[in-house]
Amino acid sequence: MQVEELSREKNRLKKTFDLREELSDTFRIMEEEPDLKFNCSSAALYRYVEECDPALFRKIRRFVNEKRWDIVGGWEVQSDVILSRPVTLYHQAESAKKYFLDRFGADV
Repeated sequence: MQVEELSREKNRLKKTFDLREELSDTFRIMEEEPDLKFNCSSAALYRYVEECDPALFRKIRRFVNEKRWDIVGGWEVQSDVILSRPVTLYHQAESAKKYFLDRFGADV
């Protein structure tokens, strides 16, 4: 690997570790507090977790099925609707909607 590729991989691994840590904390709190509900948007985050840590993704699906985790927003990422072109917003929303329907049965 070249230096640039190693740097990208290092950043990807750091983001994966940070995300795992945050989700693990969230899951721990949800296990301790059975009445707690959580919500999260951005299909890109779910795609990332699904690819990098299938076990965490299964936990998310379990909480979604238990109605303790709400999928909100319906975007790939939270977009800037002022600067984006309408066709870009449409495709982003369409992609996220399909993903959430396919993976969770959630119509956002």
